[in-house]
This record gives sequence, structure tokens and C-alpha cells, in this order.
Amino acid sequence: MGSKNCQYCNAKGLLEEFNFCPFCGKKLISSGVCGNCGFNNPESAKFCQECGSLLSVSGKGTQPKVTILESEPVPKEGITIEFGYSSSSNFDLAIRAAEVFPSFKVFGEGKKATYRINFDQPNIETTLELVKFIRGWKSSRIYTDGERSTWDSVYSFLWCYENRYSSFKPKLYCYGYENNYDINIWGCIQARMPFTDYTPWAEWGKWLDNNGTWQFDKERIRHELQVALFKYRYCPAIQLDLIEDVLNAFPESVNPRKDKNWKFIESWGNDGLTPVIMIKTKSFGFEDKVKMKGVAPNGVGAIKEIIKRMKHKLPKEIMK
Repeated sequence: MGSKNCQYCNAKGLLEEFNFCPFCGKKLISSGVCGNCGFNNPESAKFCQECGSLLSVSGKGTQPKVTILESEPVPKEGITIEFGYSSSSNFDLAIRAAEVFPSFKVFGEGKKATYRINFDQPNIETTLELVKFIRGWKSSRIYTDGERSTWDSVYSFLWCYENRYSSFKPKLYCYGYENNYDINIWGCIQARMPFTDYTPWAEWGKWLDNNGTWQFDKERIRHELQVALFKYRYCPAIQLDLIEDVLNAFPESVNPRKDKNWKFIESWGNDGLTPVIMIKTKSFGFEDKVKMKGVAPNGVGAIKEIIKRMKHKLPKEIMK
């Protein structure tokens, strides 16, 4: 014959047919059965799948393991995630994922309850499991420094970050290791500024003389990087200090006539805005003057020179 325990006074080994505890007189509730609506939940459930009421109790009386609070303002610092009751099969899993956070709070009860966590940016990776459960729910909300935000403004990095873990060499993924066109030392393929012939920053600068000395526009490069990476700023893999290190190690000016690690970029049509210079070149034994609009790395030599001047130590495999 089966037995059950009292949820209130913790009396053990009570007969299965008992409806009330013989020691405290409280009505006995079978494990998983909601005392609010009577729904029969799985024994492992902590919250009712029908009305959202807390199922777990501890000690004497009816005090839940999680303290139920009155509503309070969203914290003015950090990132805050809130969600309410959902009919999703992942609702109970979401509760469990949120409970591990020290900041976890519950406001209200049942289907009207609101569940909240607050965290600092460096801890965003610990929230990924919870976000996967609740991101598409109507009851879910996200705030940054107390202001209502959108999921994409904070978690735009999610798809790229997941691709990183499923890649051939995750530690090299952000450097564009798996695609030559993405090869970079910024440490993020979302910068969209590879170190190839057709990189956009090759045209950001000006000619200092008619001999082919090119000065890079570092401020524009920095600005364009900030624009491109803004929505990925919360990515756990992004290294903003690395990007600044690359910029500091970037040459102020180069002349491909004197430095074979760099080459001229030919202009196939002048828009009237891009500065060009006429450079003598040899092709098939003939000399000709060609319009050049900038300079780009000539192989990996230019990248190696920048890396030598950097404080960060980058993986050697980047130069494959």
C-alpha cells in the first residue's frame, strides 16, 4: 500500500487514502496536484501548468520556497528580463532557468505572476538558456538600465554566437578563419572589415604626395566599426579592447612603392568624391599611368606587421 507525506507539518508515511493529516489537520495534496486549481502536474513540476501557481512548499504552513513580492520598479542599472505565465511546454523550464539567478524575484501569483531577473553585461552568457525559452512569448520583456528595450537590440549576437560554437575551430571563428573573405584581426566577423583586396577601409584616407604615400583615416575606421558592431555589443565573445589595440597598431601612412606588404587599389570609375592619384605601373611589359584610389594589404605581411605592434597575442592559426 502506498504512502504520502504532509506538505505542511512534514509528517511522513501517511496512508494513501488519508485526505487530511492526522497530526496537523491540513488537507493533504498529492505531489504535483495544484492546490489552487486542482490540475494534475508532473511530480517534478514546481509551478502549475494550468494556472501558474507555485507547487513547492517547505517547512510548516504554506510559505513557498520563492518569496512572492509586491511589484517594484525595474532596476535603473544593468539588464532586466521579465516574463509572465505562458502555455508553452517550456514554462516550467524557464522558471527553473531563472531561479538560479540571485536576483530572481516573483511579483504576484498564479497566471498574473511576473518573474524577473537582473544582471550585468559580463554575465549575459549565463542567460542564454532562459532567453531561448521565453524570447518569443508575448509576456516576455527586456530592459536596459531601466528603459524598455527590444530583444534584438540586446541579443542580436545570438545566432552568430551559436554558429561560433558549431564551427570547425570556435576560437578562430570570429577572426574569419573559415572564410578567406572574412579574415580579420578585429576579432569579429560582424565588423565587415576584412583584410583583403576589397576591404572598405582601403579607401578611407588621403594621398599625402604624388609619389603614392597614403594616410589612413583612423577616425573614420573607428566610427564605422562602432556603427557595425553596435548591435553586437553585448556578445560574450566581442573584445572591444582588442579592436582599439588593432587601431593603435595600424600604420599612420604607407607607400606601396617602398613597402611591399601593401599594394595600390585601382580605381575603375571615379565618383568625384574618392581621392585618386596617377601611378605608373607595368603590365605585360608596357608602362602606363593608372588611377589609384587607396591601398590594401598585399598578402599576410601587412597583417603580421600590425600584429607585432599589438599588445594582444592573437592565435597563430589566423594567418593559416
